[in-house]
Amino acid sequence: ASDVYKRQVAFFLAAAKGATGLRVEATPCARTFNPVTGVSAVVFGEPLSLDEFASGADRPSDRKEMYRAFDGHLLNCVGKLVEINLPQLLCSILSRCAELEKEVSVSTVTEAVCWTVHDLRGIVGLHMDPDIEKDMARAVVKCLRFLEGRRALRVLKDQIEIDRLR
Repeated sequence: ASDVYKRQVAFFLAAAKGATGLRVEATPCARTFNPVTGVSAVVFGEPLSLDEFASGADRPSDRKEMYRAFDGHLLNCVGKLVEINLPQLLCSILSRCAELEKEVSVSTVTEAVCWTVHDLRGIVGLHMDPDIEKDMARAVVKCLRFLEGRRALRVLKDQIEIDRLR
């Protein structure tokens, strides 16, 4: 490892142990990539401090356990920052259809995506692609073509054949 990297790690470890007197914050951040549109979304959360986390009533007494708990909390915060986009929703629905070994039509999948987006809109704090509802039918077909180009499925007229081995 480079000297710069070693100094950075040493600084953060020392700061976490309180040796520097500085308060070091970790800012949760998530990047979500939409492979169909080629657009990335980056969402930042509120900064988290080990000091504030450690002062909670349910803090672990062991320092290593406290670090592990903080890491887990940080990861949980990052998970809540992921932006939901159309390929994620469509692939989730198609995956469930593949599990159930159900034939599915493009129109049925489009309707399922619309209902899912509608239901998700009511969740406070959920990050969703702002363009997800623009021309949903066209966007679903574009996403299906993308998946078909990667041999994950085939679209024949209105029917979707899912490659269950992929």
